[in-house]
Amino acid sequence: MPNQAAYRALAVLDDLRRAGLPVRDSVIYTEHTDPDGVLGTGAGPEEKVAFIDARINPGRVRDRSYGSIELGGVVEVYADPVRAAERKDVATGPCWVFMRDSVLLRLSPRLTELQASTYAAVFRHALPV
Repeated sequence: MPNQAAYRALAVLDDLRRAGLPVRDSVIYTEHTDPDGVLGTGAGPEEKVAFIDARINPGRVRDRSYGSIELGGVVEVYADPVRAAERKDVATGPCWVFMRDSVLLRLSPRLTELQASTYAAVFRHALPV
């Protein structure tokens, strides 16, 4: 059974979908499938869910692997806001990054500023989970 953090990450994804954002396929990472290898460790998030934004053309991205941030985004839930802020400050690679409490929303650099700000508005104004 997923822990509370899993429910939080999936709730954020549901909020984005309900708001009409083009969130498509998603992947829920585990300690064994996290490409960064830090999920569930003290240095990493407690939960991580990647998703595809239907507006992004896979033919125009470098990393087309399933769950690639270039194809959409990632929701990461941390143990506390301090750890989330630390991750936000050292996010690897170019991407849009937004934070609410202990949750990070990292988005593809392929999204325009307007598209990313729409995600941010929904993310920041959703009810806390």
